Amino acid sequence: MYAHIDIIVHATENMDKILESLNNIFKLKDVKIERKDLTGHYKNPLIFLRIHVKSRDTPGFLLNLFKYMDR
Repeated sequence: MYAHIDIIVHATENMDKILESLNNIFKLKDVKIERKDLTGHYKNPLIFLRIHVKSRDTPGFLLNLFKYMDR
């Protein structure tokens, strides 16, 4: 079993803060992050991130995800 997280970061957002928040919530270790620089509808810069969660970390990731969905 594996999981991945897709995130779109707008030009007005701080990507480091987003990744730090995800790490604080999900406690992910040794993840692979793919990055694609994109252009939005109005020519605004976007960053697409895909975070690959390793299969050994997937159960813990899902437990934390469901815990935070309840809030």
